[in-house]
Amino acid sequence: MTNIKTLKPARVKGPGNIILRYLNSLGWNQVDLAEITGVSVKTISQIINHKQAISVEMAKVLAKAFNNNPEFWLNLDNQYRLQSVNSESKEDSAAIKAKIRRYMPVLEIQKNNWVQTSDNTAKGYEATFREIWGTDYNDTSVYEKSPQYAARNNKENPDYTCFYSMTWLKIAHNRAEKISVPLYDRTKLEQIQTDFSKLTLYPDGINVLQKELKDAGVKFLYQKPLKKTYLDGACFFDGDNPVIVYTGRYDRIDHFWFTMAHEISHILLHLKKSDSEYILDNFEIEGEDEREEEANRTAGKMLYYDEIVALSRPIANYFAEKKLIEISNKVGVDPSIVLGKLQHDEIISYNSRFNHYKRKIIDQYFIPEIDRLRS
Repeated sequence: MTNIKTLKPARVKGPGNIILRYLNSLGWNQVDLAEITGVSVKTISQIINHKQAISVEMAKVLAKAFNNNPEFWLNLDNQYRLQSVNSESKEDSAAIKAKIRRYMPVLEIQKNNWVQTSDNTAKGYEATFREIWGTDYNDTSVYEKSPQYAARNNKENPDYTCFYSMTWLKIAHNRAEKISVPLYDRTKLEQIQTDFSKLTLYPDGINVLQKELKDAGVKFLYQKPLKKTYLDGACFFDGDNPVIVYTGRYDRIDHFWFTMAHEISHILLHLKKSDSEYILDNFEIEGEDEREEEANRTAGKMLYYDEIVALSRPIANYFAEKKLIEISNKVGVDPSIVLGKLQHDEIISYNSRFNHYKRKIIDQYFIPEIDRLRS
């Protein structure tokens, strides 16, 4: 049975093809037709090769030569040229969109309202590329430098992971430039690191943390990951101010606190004050980068991971909600952090009956009301 989706309109034969068919049936050649019509051989050749359109006068001459009517030749030529224009336009458009799509998922970016352009035509794709990079889409030199992290690549095309990640990073840079904060104060960020566990216990701790980061001159940005990027967070400098980006890849409060602790650790330990310096994080990769391992250890200290594990292992086989709360109170962190650590270390099951502590936070804290209404 024919698949209807694969059917395409028949391609219109050009007038040149029909003229050749008439010539063959009559036993004529192009010189004969030129002599009969009084038209130069060059003109006949250009018409047959579709390099010259058929005028009204030429249509009348061909109609006399082949015993039909001028409308036949005019309609045939118009249909052929209209199809050719549409075909070339579609092919050009497809080529532009395919090239740009290799470097960025344009429709996803537009849907996230990260660019002003919302047009999904080739011109819209070009405008999106230009809005993000400030250059023409043919200038792909911006992608020659690989991201400074070892991401889990898409097996079918690892380039997507690299290119989409760099696009995501550039968008984050562009958005961070619009955020206004005071001068960066490293001492204040160190104090945030010292008091970090206490912030997890505040009813409005997520907003408090954002305010304290701003006071310390650290820009904070929520930006969901693009598909195929596998990003949990990132940090970089925007001029003199460090920037932390949280992706919400996993919409859980414990994931938020660990990500923020990890990125704060990177800023204090590893990030250099340079527009070209950045760190992109994928927490599924372990043991491949000493900076990542050090940031993990430091984040673990900020959240008292060692103490959580030490208190939990002896009672792992009969772990109860009461114990979860006791450990949370004893070490001084939110219960979700205790639960997340124990599940990560497989001390208790991911299918735990305590998972209600790992509440979602994206809609509540990071998506503006107008965006919620759009989704």
